[in-house]
Amino acid sequence: MKNIRLLSFLSFFVLAGPADCAQAQVLATVGGEAITYKQVAAKYPEVDRDLGILANALKSFINEKILLDQAQKMDVQKNKKISEQVKNYRNQLLMQEVLDEYVERHPVAQQDIEKKYQELVRAAPKWQYRIREIIVPSYQKAHAMMDDLRKGASFSQLAAGSDGPNAALGGELGWVNDTGLDAPILQQLEKASIGSVVGPINLPSGWGLVQLLGKRRAQILPLQDVEASLKKQLEEQEKQAYIQKLWGKYQVHISR
Repeated sequence: MKNIRLLSFLSFFVLAGPADCAQAQVLATVGGEAITYKQVAAKYPEVDRDLGILANALKSFINEKILLDQAQKMDVQKNKKISEQVKNYRNQLLMQEVLDEYVERHPVAQQDIEKKYQELVRAAPKWQYRIREIIVPSYQKAHAMMDDLRKGASFSQLAAGSDGPNAALGGELGWVNDTGLDAPILQQLEKASIGSVVGPINLPSGWGLVQLLGKRRAQILPLQDVEASLKKQLEEQEKQAYIQKLWGKYQVHISR
């Protein structure tokens, strides 16, 4: 039976010696074979940043070592299911490497990233509106509710009995981008003042009354905050374009 001996982490990290001594410090033995801090840190680099996770890292290292040893003794690599999974995983790695190397040889230009960013800026919402909404099935009912509001009725109480979204919250929708609003509502809100109610508005879901609670410019993240994400998107586009080129090179014809 394997002998596993965990050392005291607290005493280990009070070492007064040089760093290379700590690296060589034996943390445990498995079947008489020493496991050092350096080995664990090489597999789990995060232990250098947070020594508090060393215990879990060491246990994971030991578990892997034991289970792989058992797999070898049981000769599970000859298992047909395992063999097929290993083959599929290997193929996935090879395919990914082909695409990664292509992108490395054809890096995304900074000007392409900036161009993509400008496209997103142009398509991004310009304003956000904080609104609440009442939806009823007929114009007559919506018109009657508008009269009630002019007489001092509570918007939230009327909304609670309507068919609108978030009726239980008084029709409150929170902040909504201008690009997410129905065109008839947006047209009315663009001319409305804070606190006013617009409607009745003919909507696909019925007739609506909308109260404007607030208006603000939509925030557009600076390029540096989204640059990595945009680069990744463009790289994926490059990979897909490369695959299409390979289809032509290999003269792919799909039978009909």
